[in-house]
Amino acid sequence: MEKKALKEEKLKQEEKYMWAIVDGVKEKVGNFRVEPPGLFRGRGEHPKMGKLKKRIRPSDITINIGKGAPIPECPIPGERWKEVKHENTVTWLAFWNDPINPKEFKYVFLAASSTLKGQSDKEKYEKARLLKDYIHNIRANYTKDFTSKDATKRQIAVATYLIDKLALRAGNEKDDDEADTVGCCTLKVENVVLIPPNKLQFDFLGKDSIRYFNTVEVELPVYKAIGDFRTARKSDGDDLFDLLDTSKLNAHLKELMPGLTAKVFRTYNASITLDDIMSITVASTILPHTHERAFLEFLPAPMHFVKVDLGTGGNPLLGEQAAEESKEVIANALKDSDLVFITAGMGGGTGSGAAPVVAQISKEAGYLTVGVALEAIEKLQKSVDTLIVIPNDRLLDVVDEHTPLQDAFLLADDVLRQGVQGISDIITIPGLVNVDFADVKAVMKNSGTAMLGVGVSSSKNRAQEAAEQATLAPLIGSSIESATGVVYNITGGKDITLQEVNRVSQVVTSLADPSANIIFGAVVDDRYTGEIHVTIIATGFSQSFQKTLLTNPKAAKIVDARENKGGALPLNTVTNSSPVPSMPRKLFF
Repeated sequence: MEKKALKEEKLKQEEKYMWAIVDGVKEKVGNFRVEPPGLFRGRGEHPKMGKLKKRIRPSDITINIGKGAPIPECPIPGERWKEVKHENTVTWLAFWNDPINPKEFKYVFLAASSTLKGQSDKEKYEKARLLKDYIHNIRANYTKDFTSKDATKRQIAVATYLIDKLALRAGNEKDDDEADTVGCCTLKVENVVLIPPNKLQFDFLGKDSIRYFNTVEVELPVYKAIGDFRTARKSDGDDLFDLLDTSKLNAHLKELMPGLTAKVFRTYNASITLDDIMSITVASTILPHTHERAFLEFLPAPMHFVKVDLGTGGNPLLGEQAAEESKEVIANALKDSDLVFITAGMGGGTGSGAAPVVAQISKEAGYLTVGVALEAIEKLQKSVDTLIVIPNDRLLDVVDEHTPLQDAFLLADDVLRQGVQGISDIITIPGLVNVDFADVKAVMKNSGTAMLGVGVSSSKNRAQEAAEQATLAPLIGSSIESATGVVYNITGGKDITLQEVNRVSQVVTSLADPSANIIFGAVVDDRYTGEIHVTIIATGFSQSFQKTLLTNPKAAKIVDARENKGGALPLNTVTNSSPVPSMPRKLFF
């Protein structure tokens, strides 16, 4: 009780320092405390370590308040503030000279949660968002200059690469009385060691004198360039980038993009990293940089993340029971969705039991619900608008017989990812051809069993081949002629042409029923430069075909051929595509 009383008394005393009125709005103040006197420690081997840090008095502090506002009471009787200013064009509330480094200042600002700080953060992140429109060309340009005969241009290219890939700061020259911290432009020969065939070992004091010790693999031209920079120097204490300084580098960065700095690179790459982490779903997915799997087990509420796949022992009732007990958690996870994908193996375990429960919750909430299953079950079909079925035997058709087991699982995962992403991309990503969610919903709402086709090609006739793979590949299992609804998506890099989009459309529409409802979208994605990806979802099959698919997937081709009066069965086409890396799936499961 005594500690609680002391804490409350302290808060009461500090209350008047914790808030400021800005434009009539009460805003929280950041750190308003002054460091007590003592011996300066610093970080690392600071040259001023051990120096006496004198007490900061009111006569050292300049405060900033509005005109006409009452001057805050000085906390020490008999003293007064150094100066009282009325500057409404700055965001600081008070400042004083650093007692250790008089050239530097200590400031009091509004808290991170304040409106002004929020605007500053927004501008910082908007600048990083702008970089996404330039980053492809920036990386292409500095990669080209790795081997430039112009020595200065070559050093700028390598320095920009290190700032982009390693988040290094630009670096500034330091006075003798300042900590000898290092940035990219101030790296010495001794700070970088070459480790064949293409690794660099960095060892230097970074910001706040914190040691940066890191061994990284770099592109071979960068490795060779660093080697050339080192051998051209006379001693370990010489500058690695002797033709470059911070001002020259910053001027170059601003030529690449207005306002571009090393900090913008760090913010951009940190945001991309965070987005990748946040996109990891509650189902198994390949974690960044590893082949480790993360599994979600449906346990009695609340849900728990665990690192082992305990499963349900092949008993779907256990999966169903666990999902039923976690209904509230599932509903909260799906809240405010428009489109929900549910993927599961449907092998008689957790997925078989839990997937229909999740689907029912989603559909009852009014969300467009799409199931993606390795084996169809009637229970799941009743709870979703569209059920995309990918039988296991057809997955075998897209995997080479010599493919290692783990790689085969990755390919199977990627087939599911492409199908799901193909649908979501045409809705969520602005493209050459934009599609309304209402259009997709019209095709997939209450459409029963659907079929998935995926095609990828990077050859000269990539549009034609990708379209044919998607419409005739093993996964489609049936000609799209019998479908009454078709949704397809075309994705390529910035090199994709309107003629190629048109060619894919010609292939798909020539095979589809003339009366079919066809929705398509075209998306540009820098990751797929040189390639074209086509994803097709065919829906609205006859009841006899759907029933056959649910009970005997292999017989579906026969039923479809009969209904099309002897139409030719689809042939498998030879794939000329390059492998697509598995990406974290942004799905609800």
